[in-house]
Amino acid sequence: MKIDFSSSHPNAIDQNKIPRFRLSSGAGIPVIGIGTYHNEIFTFEEVAKAVYGAVKAGYRLVDCAAGYHDEPEIGAALEQSMAEGIPREDLFITSKLDNTKHEPQDVIPALKQTLSDLRLDYLDAYYIHWPFRQLPGLMAEGKTNCKPYLLDEYLETYQELEKAVDQGLIRYIGTSNLSKKKYEQLLPAVRIRPVLNQMELHPCFSQVPFTEYLKKENILPVAYSPIGAPVRPKQYRYPGDVSDIQQPIIVDIAKRHQVHPAVICVKWAVQSGQLPIPFTVNANEYYANLKAVTEDPLTAEEMNQISAVECGCRVQRGNDFIWAGMHDWHDVWDEDLYE
Repeated sequence: MKIDFSSSHPNAIDQNKIPRFRLSSGAGIPVIGIGTYHNEIFTFEEVAKAVYGAVKAGYRLVDCAAGYHDEPEIGAALEQSMAEGIPREDLFITSKLDNTKHEPQDVIPALKQTLSDLRLDYLDAYYIHWPFRQLPGLMAEGKTNCKPYLLDEYLETYQELEKAVDQGLIRYIGTSNLSKKKYEQLLPAVRIRPVLNQMELHPCFSQVPFTEYLKKENILPVAYSPIGAPVRPKQYRYPGDVSDIQQPIIVDIAKRHQVHPAVICVKWAVQSGQLPIPFTVNANEYYANLKAVTEDPLTAEEMNQISAVECGCRVQRGNDFIWAGMHDWHDVWDEDLYE
């Protein structure tokens, strides 16, 4: 299916105005990217059009995943963007290894399929999406049948990513949805250290001890759901959830800055040393998110006020996963509630 990318888009923000973080390699990376998870709400074509529009607006980091099933459409958007003059080397494109492809013999073929779908010769970073090997079939209530985390098995998968670096298929390795406990086990055992760790981060779930640990290890925290995923399927909504963009202090600060509360969450993330990857199909919204990192920073007092709304509200619980002997979703994150 051919996608029509001809609709109007915002004027591009000057690249010189967009700050960069420094990776452990010394390379620069934009302080914000655009996510591509459709939330089971938007069509793949809508996602692709948003990616194309975001790149036109000035985004240079695009976060993808095989598990989102929209990489062929995103590949069309990237190809069109590069055909119109965006150099490949100016882009930072990431993707994630699907949970069904953790067996060592499956990793490189899965990566090559992603490269084919995205119409690229290499990825700038490749994450292991989740630390669990998904098995065929589903268990009770449609949950994913998987194996519990074992360091040795995870390392077998990780070592294939190291080979992909050696082969020039990826520039950097990333990790995703690991607990701090798993990270402390992993780092001493790898040959090529990860430079990025993707994790849920937003004012109501800030994971400060973990992010501080990552920064000390020179690993950049990448924030998914940076505004608390206010648009998400019903199955990912839980009793007691709170909304970051409805927190009174965030609403008040947004009024002072004359922006939407979501923009304040983006500013807070970047000024906290996190790289947010918000997703929206709305051109005005993704433009506002990008513009937010170029002007009008939050004050130290405002940063502290926003940090105070932390309440442990995890949006992505990982309760799609189930394995024999687990208690509940807390086991996904090594939260030892039962010891």
